[in-house]
Amino acid sequence: MSVERLKLLLAEPSGRNGTSLNHALAGTDFEIETAFNGSQALVALGNGAFDCALIDSHLPAFDEIDALREIRGRGVGMPIVVVVDGCDTQRGRTLIEAGASDCLLRHEVTPERLSLSLWNAVRAHRAFRQIAASEQRLAQQLLYDHLTRLPNRTLFFDRLEQALATARRTQSQVAMLLLDLNDFNTINQTFGYRIGDRLLEIAASRLTGVLRDSDSVARIGDDEFAALLPTGASEAGAVKAAGKLLENMNRVFAIDEHRFT
Repeated sequence: MSVERLKLLLAEPSGRNGTSLNHALAGTDFEIETAFNGSQALVALGNGAFDCALIDSHLPAFDEIDALREIRGRGVGMPIVVVVDGCDTQRGRTLIEAGASDCLLRHEVTPERLSLSLWNAVRAHRAFRQIAASEQRLAQQLLYDHLTRLPNRTLFFDRLEQALATARRTQSQVAMLLLDLNDFNTINQTFGYRIGDRLLEIAASRLTGVLRDSDSVARIGDDEFAALLPTGASEAGAVKAAGKLLENMNRVFAIDEHRFT
């Protein structure tokens, strides 16, 4: 069975020979690319092309805490393990809060300890990403319509409550528009659900194509849609938006050889 090789960014000073972290990692399952100073390390960290990173606190022109904050601020999520000479509780906490996945004392560093720390950091990072992806999928299922990908009734009314609260606080206005598709059930019964589903998808696309990015369109029923124009919307603006929606929805729906109006 083949062993996975992780791509590792190793950032440490050059010329340390037998005492180097590179030497300690000899024979381990890592594909290593080395940076020898702070600027090289920041560039390499920023490109996000590694499974993990190992940083020596002796790296020239490099403050590991500031660098961690900068890299995490850019959205780089790779695991980063830092090796330091001494690490009291406060410094260790600061390193972790800044974005380090682990903090190792130099006198404790062995090939086994390094490899275990890096692999554990990678596994934890992968597990976190899997959990985040699962949560995103669950939220998608709970809060969005599976066919049109629009917000569903639950999410729409949550946004409506927030918009109303903001409107009350700022003494502004909010508008809600409701639309339904005439004779939609007849289309389903006559032409089948595949045609009906496609009609709903086209309707959703037309609705989102007319309103602003700040507006919210949702599917709140079988053939019912709602549009929320957030605070600042005037009555005249709502009427104008409604006119645009109706104009767009009154265009012919062409699905296969069928035409619906």
